[in-house]
Amino acid sequence: AVEVLLGLRDLAAFLGREAVGQFKLDAVDYLANLQARLAGHEAAALADAAEPAGSMWLVVAALEGWDANALKAIAAAIAARPGHAALLVGSPAPAAIVVARAQDVAIDCAAILKQLTATFGGKGGGRPELAQGGGLQGPTEDVVRAGRALVGLS
Repeated sequence: AVEVLLGLRDLAAFLGREAVGQFKLDAVDYLANLQARLAGHEAAALADAAEPAGSMWLVVAALEGWDANALKAIAAAIAARPGHAALLVGSPAPAAIVVARAQDVAIDCAAILKQLTATFGGKGGGRPELAQGGGLQGPTEDVVRAGRALVGLS
């Protein structure tokens, strides 16, 4: 048996550019599907470890390696659980941030985001049930600490 290692250019020359292009598209789709599945597992683990705050269950966390869309998906999955809310900060700075809540939770996500961007810079917006932003500066731990205080955790 002979092993042949081909670079992308060699593969393109052998199969044709169109086949390599389709392979790349398939790989991107596959990776997006895996990331979505992993985000679901991440959301479940975080929601299972939520902290009680009165009648709510809160998740406030810094998540390294997730982009803004993934943070939103994770936060939305947590907030799909009754009584749950999430404040998720991307890491490292400049940080993306998402605040989401279930319909039965009485916090204003947009107001929380507005206070955090006033303190740490960046911008964003949203509605009472879901807000997102980006560009927050400063240590991630400080953003998380401020977020915990704003949602009623010390």
